[in-house]
Amino acid sequence: MQTLNMITDTEEISIAQIEGDYKDPIRRFIFSTPSTCEVVNKPELMGVAYTEAIEKGMTSFLKAFKDQLPSDIAEKDVNVLNFLRGGLNFGIRNALSLAYNWNLHGSTFISSQRNKDEDGRWYVSEDSYRKSTMGRGSVVFCGDVVATGVTLDSGLQTLTKILEESDASIRHLVFFTIGCHKTEKILEKYFAIWKERFKDFEGIDVVYIEGKFHLADSKTTTTIKLQGTDLLRRESVLMPAFIAHQEQNVRYALERCTIYDAGSRAFDVAEYKEDVHQYWTEVQKLAADGMTTTQYLEERYPEASDSLKAKAKEVSLTEIAEEKVAFFT
Repeated sequence: MQTLNMITDTEEISIAQIEGDYKDPIRRFIFSTPSTCEVVNKPELMGVAYTEAIEKGMTSFLKAFKDQLPSDIAEKDVNVLNFLRGGLNFGIRNALSLAYNWNLHGSTFISSQRNKDEDGRWYVSEDSYRKSTMGRGSVVFCGDVVATGVTLDSGLQTLTKILEESDASIRHLVFFTIGCHKTEKILEKYFAIWKERFKDFEGIDVVYIEGKFHLADSKTTTTIKLQGTDLLRRESVLMPAFIAHQEQNVRYALERCTIYDAGSRAFDVAEYKEDVHQYWTEVQKLAADGMTTTQYLEERYPEASDSLKAKAKEVSLTEIAEEKVAFFT
């Protein structure tokens, strides 16, 4: 069983360490801030406003997390790893500057374009652009949305090759994600690889934003889902502050995914709006067939509190779906 050990809890930010279910050396954290709650609960937040909200939350986290980093960390050894384009959402380069007043940290870029094969499995079809500024003993910060984990696995494999070919090394990785359990499986794999190949390697921290979410699969009993893609609230490890924010509006818990497509949400808003619009059009059809808000809440988020269930009785699913379809048209 996974439990949360709260280490920071203020109005600006709460941070918890995930404990239980494992005995490996990777440290796991979750943080919650008002701005990242908005990101996960409000798909209406998009474009520049969306990336600014994530960066604001990241800055708050980094300020509160500094004593958890290697004590002798040097600004010149810090490098921000960006998987293009999703990794740019997190604003880590600016967040590090705002949190620690750093100016000299470097950046590394690796392209990663996903596609599906004939069997519906995701794979990386293009990763040819690579620009690394890492040296020996790099302390690496990276962020990406993780569902299947294909981009993360491919990106870290490429990074390992780059480091070996350039006589560089990684000392510590801090990885941020709006993601699921697959994040840890992949990071455990590279912990073992880096421990063997780099003498100065020390460890990995994975930092979930708002929750460690459940990845929709064949066993997930929701009427609408994108299997292997959607990150769901149900059956998840959620921060108390996030749950409290979700209580404000029953609409939050009814969304198909906690993040939808992170890249298009920032950089191709028309495509993003079409994705969310399509979902709520499908919900409209469910409502027309008799589905109620209460029934749909039970399906999307069975852990809902009594107060959230009471809110579900106050508004029809048809009304909610019509509002959403109109907004994303």
